[in-house]
Amino acid sequence: CGLVALSPLLVVAAAATRFSSPGPIFFTQFRTGRGGGAFLMYKFRTMTVDAESQKAALRALSVQDGPAFKLEHDPRITPVGAILRKSCVDELPQLWNVLRGEMSIVGPRPLP
Repeated sequence: CGLVALSPLLVVAAAATRFSSPGPIFFTQFRTGRGGGAFLMYKFRTMTVDAESQKAALRALSVQDGPAFKLEHDPRITPVGAILRKSCVDELPQLWNVLRGEMSIVGPRPLP
């Protein structure tokens, strides 16, 4: 029901992502779920396509230690991506993962 109710918002977010920067609409990444099973997680793409290749050059600016990587003002985030992140709309495609039983709505976020 949530996916159907949110479908107009999802279409607008997908169109904004597509027309604001080149590349795919969705960011996908394998995550490990309960019991160690891997699944493909979906989010709207909020960064430039080459964001992962820029990570090494930006590592020294990370505000978190260890494997976590976070920048206060990440230059890889697109203008539309900033809006999607601020409103948490970038996370809505994960409802598909919830529907498939790969994630729960509440609980810890699966790490990459």
